[in-house]
Amino acid sequence: SYTFTFSPASRYLYGFKTDASVEGIIVRYDLQAPDILASVQEITPPTSFSFNGLMQLGPDGNIYFNEQNEDGVIELKQSIGVIRCPDAPAPEVQRSLLLFDTDPTNSLALFTSLPNFADYIFAIPPTSDTLNAAFCGTAGTMLSPPSQWISYQWSTGDTTAKIQVTTAGLYTVQVSNACGTQTYTFKVTTGFTDFRLETPVIADSCAILPVTLRARYSGTGTVLWSDGSTADTLLVTAYGTYSATFSNGCTASDTITLQEPAKDCCTLQKPNVFTPNLDGVNDTFSPLLPGCKVVFAELMVYSRWGELMFQSEKNTDTWDGSTVNGTNAQADVYVYTFRYQLEGEVERVEKGDVTLIR
Repeated sequence: SYTFTFSPASRYLYGFKTDASVEGIIVRYDLQAPDILASVQEITPPTSFSFNGLMQLGPDGNIYFNEQNEDGVIELKQSIGVIRCPDAPAPEVQRSLLLFDTDPTNSLALFTSLPNFADYIFAIPPTSDTLNAAFCGTAGTMLSPPSQWISYQWSTGDTTAKIQVTTAGLYTVQVSNACGTQTYTFKVTTGFTDFRLETPVIADSCAILPVTLRARYSGTGTVLWSDGSTADTLLVTAYGTYSATFSNGCTASDTITLQEPAKDCCTLQKPNVFTPNLDGVNDTFSPLLPGCKVVFAELMVYSRWGELMFQSEKNTDTWDGSTVNGTNAQADVYVYTFRYQLEGEVERVEKGDVTLIR
């Protein structure tokens, strides 16, 4: 009988050496040797008797073989053995890993088969020995090679199965077990980025509002403002504290507080154009009263034909460019009346026009 199978990495060809004087020696040929036939290596010592069955590469990377040795003939038992680490310099062979009964009425109790899978479906494909890892801020990350090994030698000098690192860079570990050695390289990066909120330079403390806050960051990611908007800028029309969070796998936050000026800065500001395109800049329209103590304010917007387009219900309402029916108003010039009263003063009415651009 005869059988052959390849090692998982296809480096060696395994088989049995059987002739008139020697039975049951497992041998292998080095397929990378200049003279393959001369490279034959005996993996096991000869047994007193072995009727060889088939060899089969298993999904765990070991080679299994079927044989009936001398004891098996007497007890009518078949034996399954295993060759562990078949690509290693010194593979380990365990015979009689499993014994099972045979039927003496069937082919003289000889059973030679194993599952007839093609070996290549269990071959170990080439894998990258470079692994990626990332961490946020100063927390660092834990590095650990795949699978379990007997020894570990890190480029940091550590000999543990895993290490904690807090700086980006390349880290290597050489691992070994009975099957040989392997080197893994970890490419460690950090997702942390410089993130901050900026306001434009304002010379006059009474001209703070309205102001556009801008998120500054490097790389790519998403911005989330405290009001729920996600643009890179935020138009602010009231004093207070505003914050934003940046995310790119890691998160960073910043806060800006706009203080109300100590002196009286109450002024009426009347924008004359707005663009309701949801880009976070000039998306709505309303006359502004920064620095003022407002008792009430009412805004009414009309088309050039006198059709009411918008009417505010509270002081903070602004026109988003839609009609009272909920449809988008066309790009055009619209007129408005703005009725308001400041604390300690009489009611006033302002009139003007605003251009809607789409």
